[in-house]
This record gives sequence, C-alpha cells and structure tokens, in this order.
Amino acid sequence: MRFRRTIRPRPDGTLEVRLGDAERALLLEVAAGLVADLDGAEDPSLRRLFPPAYADDAVRDAGFQMMMGDELRQRYLAAARTLADTARTENLDPSEAELWLRSINAARLVLGTRLDITDDAGPVRVARDDPRLGAWIAYEFLSRVLDDLVTAMSL
Repeated sequence: MRFRRTIRPRPDGTLEVRLGDAERALLLEVAAGLVADLDGAEDPSLRRLFPPAYADDAVRDAGFQMMMGDELRQRYLAAARTLADTARTENLDPSEAELWLRSINAARLVLGTRLDITDDAGPVRVARDDPRLGAWIAYEFLSRVLDDLVTAMSL
C-alpha cells in the first residue's frame, strides 16, 4: 500500500501540510502530552530525550546535565508549543518545520520508550483490545509524518 505524502515542499520554500482534521487533532494531543511530560516530574520515558553526554564518567555527565538539561528541556518545550500553535496550518516556514521535526521526533522517542520499541524490533502486531493500541497508532502516524517532513525538507 502506498500512502500519499502529507508534507510537500512548495516553490516559495515553505512546506505544504496535507492533513485531515483527525490527524491535526492527534498532533495537538501529542504536543500537549509532550508539554505535560516535560513540565512534570522526572519520567523514565523521557530518558531518550536527555541521553548521557559522558556515558563513561558519571560525575562529568551529572555536571553536563545540570548545565544543559534545562536548556534542552526548554528547546523541546518551545518545539512542542510551536507544533500546537501551527498544527492547523496549511503551510510551514522553514523554522516552523525544524520545530515540528524536533517535537515529533521527541514525541516518537517518548512513545517508543513507553512501548518498549528497540532498534532491533521487527514488525509488531497489536491486538484490537490492547490498551496500548492508541499509543501504537500515534507512534506509526508520527513516524509517517516525520518521514514525510524529513523528505520534504531535503528536497
């Protein structure tokens, strides 16, 4: 099955966003969830957003996280807020597209951690009664939008 591209480059340098109302609502929900996660208490599912800078030196890594952790968190928050603010737009300028990229990728990393997705995981079949079905659908949707966004930005 071939899917239509949801995001396409335009001659003026912007990106055309072709999403339905339900898809845009899901982007709004994802953005709000990411903001809530980042504003909340330490959540183990955020660990992939803040990987160790010095994996072999805990003291240096703790110092790095203290210095840069909040700045990185603020960047993710700004990106998620931009995604929320522009989820219903039909065109993205290059700076908005970059923030969509950051936000959608961050949301995928968090969802992937919660779903225990690993690099070596093959195709997964999810039962209709699985309580995580919505998260799987969101993950697959975000993966498709992210792929379309990266492709459109590289053309």
